[in-house]
Amino acid sequence: EESAYTNMLIKCFEMSILPLPHGMKLNDFLCDLLSCRTSRLTKKLKHAKLGSRTYRGGMTMDKNVSNISNVIIHGGGIQRAQTLFLKTITPEWVRMELQFNISRMWRTHLAN
Repeated sequence: EESAYTNMLIKCFEMSILPLPHGMKLNDFLCDLLSCRTSRLTKKLKHAKLGSRTYRGGMTMDKNVSNISNVIIHGGGIQRAQTLFLKTITPEWVRMELQFNISRMWRTHLAN
């Protein structure tokens, strides 16, 4: 479930449909959101080149990308993947801490 959630976030990052600041590195975004170290991500995603990929937000989206964005973000794709991922985390206090951190990160980026 963690892989599915991470892959969905990476796809949305690449499509520039997340509420993130322009120029944010994929590695920084995932480490902050998942509360983990860079070494853990690079071990799991060996060929992803996380440190060299930056967010290109603020670009004008065409109609197809806009529609996909609405389905993925508002249609529950990210939310569903996040919920399934969090259900796999034990113990409960770790799950609650991670859920709080994820919510805080989304609120922070949505507010900017």
